[in-house]
Amino acid sequence: MSGSELLFVAADATWRCEAGKVLDRKPNDSGLVLLPEARGEPDTLLRTAFEVRERAYAMWCKESEATPIND
Repeated sequence: MSGSELLFVAADATWRCEAGKVLDRKPNDSGLVLLPEARGEPDTLLRTAFEVRERAYAMWCKESEATPIND
């Protein structure tokens, strides 16, 4: 697992945990990513966790695009 993938996994778990608490849903609910309210209100822990998750995801995607596929 690459560093950026590990960062995304940790950020995603943190966001899911906080979203689950705030929205009274299970953290493993796959529909969380589709809920606008799961982004959180400005200046909340949920919003911060969401923004960190989004940045980590973007970094992971960028790294994945740059990495050549080994045959």
